[in-house]
Amino acid sequence: MLIRTILIDGLAVGAYNYTIVVSDLAGNSFADTVIVTVLVKIPEFNPFIGLMIIGLCVVIPILAIKQKFKKKK
Repeated sequence: MLIRTILIDGLAVGAYNYTIVVSDLAGNSFADTVIVTVLVKIPEFNPFIGLMIIGLCVVIPILAIKQKFKKKK
């Protein structure tokens, strides 16, 4: 048995039509068509990063206010 691998890594976004034809020594053959659709990868949202951003938005103003009060003394 002969096994072949077709690599499709690195395809640009779009639709690709592949037709695979196999045949044996007796002259029998079979064809099959597959359509490979490559989509744009949407990055997953990481909740940890979102919490860090919210935390910075809260902490930075608090530090700025504390610094302002220290200068008044």
